[in-house]
Amino acid sequence: MKTWQHITMGIFIGLLLAGAILLFILPERGTPIVLVTKTPNLTPQPSATLAEIRVHLTGAVNAPGMLSLPKGARLSDAIEKAEGLVDGYDPNLLNLSEVLTDGQRIHIPQVGEQNTGNDYTQRGQPYITIENPGLININSADFDTLCTLPGIGASKAQAIIQYREEHGLFLNLEDIQKVNGIGTTIFNTIKDQITLGD
Repeated sequence: MKTWQHITMGIFIGLLLAGAILLFILPERGTPIVLVTKTPNLTPQPSATLAEIRVHLTGAVNAPGMLSLPKGARLSDAIEKAEGLVDGYDPNLLNLSEVLTDGQRIHIPQVGEQNTGNDYTQRGQPYITIENPGLININSADFDTLCTLPGIGASKAQAIIQYREEHGLFLNLEDIQKVNGIGTTIFNTIKDQITLGD
């Protein structure tokens, strides 16, 4: 073999050896890429459970009885679930925006039904009767009855009566917090013991 061939072969082998040495000696460059496959979560997310109330609707509706309604439902919602008012009944006689609470008995008197003394009346027309036994009506309760509520002493009971005289009836249970001396703490204590209806 000629000398130049030996030289060429030596250079080639030297380059191979140098490359191999550099491959093992030099630090690893770059960051390895890790492929992660995410398994999709096929479990459906739990849906929020709406709080429900139960009311007893009687009188001038097509399907009277016990009704389950979402918390915060109004009289119009109860009537709709009871398949509407009977034919010929004037819905203008009712406060359809009345907010209902759990355990109420709601009686919508038939046209011409004799007033039992519990019905709201206006110009001789029957209005709705809403009963919630055991609850204290903050729109009509007297001084002594208001004093039976926890956290409501003589001064706060008098303040409630004075508020009604100056501002009119409470439209929402939360409005009682507008009375001087009744804050969130007292309201949370009595909210399940008070009502707006008779």
